[in-house]
Amino acid sequence: MANQPAALRDHLVLQGYFLAQFGFTNFSALRAYLLETPLDSLDPLGDILARLHRHGAGRHLSGEQMQRCEGALKSYHRLLCTRRHQPDIELKYFQVLAILFSELYFDAYFRDAAALRADLNRFHERASAGAPVTPFRESDLQKLAFWMATGSGKTLLMHIHYWQLLKFAPGHWDNMLLITPNAGLSRQHAEEFQRSAIPCRVYDGNPDHLQTPADTVVILDIHKLEENKTSEGVRVDIACFEGRNLVFIDEGHKGQRSVEQRWKKLRERLAAGGMILEYSATFGQIIGKNRFLLDEYAKSILFDYAYRHFFHDGYGKAFRTYNLRTGPLAEGYSRRMLGASLLTFFAQLNAYRRHRAEVRRYQIETPLWVFVGSRVAGKKLESDILQVVRFLRELLRYPERLRELLQTQTALLNGKGGLLADSVGEELTRLAEADLPLESIYQTLFYGKGELTLWEIRHGEGEIGLKTGGSPHYFGVINVGDVATLKKLLEAEGLTVETDHFSSSLFDQIHHIEKPLHVLIGSKKFIEGWNSWRVANMVLMNMGKGEGPQIVQLFGRGVRLKGQRFSLRREAAPAPALRLLQTLYLFGLNADYMNSFLSAIRQEGLDPEKPDLPALKPSGEGPGAPVSATASPSPLPCQRVQPNPALLSRLRVDVRPRLTMVHSEKDAGKSAALNLAGRLRAQADFLDWDQLLLSAIRFKRHSDRAHLILEREAIRSIIRDGDYTLYALPEQLEVRQFEDLDTLQQIAEQVLQAYLLAY
Repeated sequence: MANQPAALRDHLVLQGYFLAQFGFTNFSALRAYLLETPLDSLDPLGDILARLHRHGAGRHLSGEQMQRCEGALKSYHRLLCTRRHQPDIELKYFQVLAILFSELYFDAYFRDAAALRADLNRFHERASAGAPVTPFRESDLQKLAFWMATGSGKTLLMHIHYWQLLKFAPGHWDNMLLITPNAGLSRQHAEEFQRSAIPCRVYDGNPDHLQTPADTVVILDIHKLEENKTSEGVRVDIACFEGRNLVFIDEGHKGQRSVEQRWKKLRERLAAGGMILEYSATFGQIIGKNRFLLDEYAKSILFDYAYRHFFHDGYGKAFRTYNLRTGPLAEGYSRRMLGASLLTFFAQLNAYRRHRAEVRRYQIETPLWVFVGSRVAGKKLESDILQVVRFLRELLRYPERLRELLQTQTALLNGKGGLLADSVGEELTRLAEADLPLESIYQTLFYGKGELTLWEIRHGEGEIGLKTGGSPHYFGVINVGDVATLKKLLEAEGLTVETDHFSSSLFDQIHHIEKPLHVLIGSKKFIEGWNSWRVANMVLMNMGKGEGPQIVQLFGRGVRLKGQRFSLRREAAPAPALRLLQTLYLFGLNADYMNSFLSAIRQEGLDPEKPDLPALKPSGEGPGAPVSATASPSPLPCQRVQPNPALLSRLRVDVRPRLTMVHSEKDAGKSAALNLAGRLRAQADFLDWDQLLLSAIRFKRHSDRAHLILEREAIRSIIRDGDYTLYALPEQLEVRQFEDLDTLQQIAEQVLQAYLLAY
């Protein structure tokens, strides 16, 4: 039953229908086709649609339909750039596909819903025989879902869907609603809607404010909705939203069965007679063993770009996880894991400080150390958060403990067989050899030395600030739901929590550049909708079992990455400092939770490589700590690309137009098997070598060649001096006008790509 989410991936009937419009049976085939060669850098959107039309020509969609789609998608893109005052927004290929599928769906649905349903059922009967999915009903067409990884641009996709529905169904909606899981995400969506100049209003408990101008989106979290309201308060009865409602839902699942059933009932009541558009990264976790949900979402998920696709396309951070195995020494060794996490974070923070100028173009922000747990109340002193506070207090009270960590535990983390034998280990070795004064380390991490002091932030919701007695600046914040209970636990530990009447919310200041907070300790409430790019290091507390959706959301928040020019991509062959900063390090204090964590991300299609690490033997503390490490799929050893005469002599590249190759190989060979490599070499001076290098870098990212290191001079030597064979038509290599240079450049790109594939 653990493989049930995979069944959902295998039975996405609605997405399969639209893939078939272009001649594909699955998304992987479509992706491979689109990324086989680099997209046109000047018009990637138009290039994607042209390639799709070529592949699906004569099947379902006419050239006129595709032209209309291209015009529509480009208009949405222009609107997005103009409204947000960001002319350089570039839609990723998967975003283009999601918008294209939506455009085709809305066009068919609002033109003739009955015909669309009949066509879907014919496809389902033909392509999904034996699948655990029932035929489409009329009500099934009123719900669309988008299975999108956190960080893949769900918010902008929602905005474009809003504009699409205004176009296809103007004046059709009595109410437009966005349902979120919490108030924080509601506020975040309001800010994003305002950036796109989409009229919106966050529900504040005043029923009069539900009366809004046409096409205004009312944003409210699910907790404010109820059926048959009988009491006063901020909640609203769903009967207030009569008529045809357009309901957007962002991460509308909690996982708990009873809560989920109630929410589902409310959502369906709201959208009766209208339409639902739902966005989530966690459909696979939610469906689980529920065959009814499998049936529902197999027919409503229009586009699947879950984390397995997102990560393998090179988006987001790499990740490494470290677990503390259960055993008789596990309790004592939790401090070891906290120490390992601290050293890792310090290495990241120090690398950022030293290389800030170099990593700025990759939009790396100040690293943040995050502790995530669910238990912040109760009488036991073993509370997760209390354990972290103890650890920090000890480091600040006894400087020799920090020195011990740096000098003795560093050996556990690097070198042969080390737990962190990568960029972290290199950075720690450098720090140890530099013999940094403790004063410098305390200033970097904690903004000073002295006793740990705790302050309840009266203007923050559930916040306790952390700072040292010798500093006016907070270095961290505890953000929980039950401050009163936590205060009692802290006071029982001998810690006094004073009151700060003047500071504003520390949680809201996490993104401030001057004296940024370095540490965030809290419950899982900030998992949903927390808009931060800073997370670099996580310590996973005991969050309990059966929390797959929250695990995936947590993971998604941690691996978000802006990337160079907001590409969202990690660099394939980064310098050590950048590698350190574009990797998320996760440490598990609770073995059961980490196992659940790994199980959840494996269900998402990721199967991290597990390095074979020996048991570690800390000095003077008995047998080796039962620690294990897991890494994101690691690249092959880096390899610098050089001209290889033997390989080049065997290289055969055929760039003749495809239409000349539809004959048998025998006939094609007779027609134009001319080796024109010499002509390309002779015209190499016409080539743009910088552009050729950039296109090769893009290509290697999409073709499992990320370990290759490319240099301009090596590329020049391969093209100019290589003894390869190039089959081409003579006119393809004639340079008579400026436009011919583009063809020459594309041919050189294909030669280089063939060489990289063979290298």
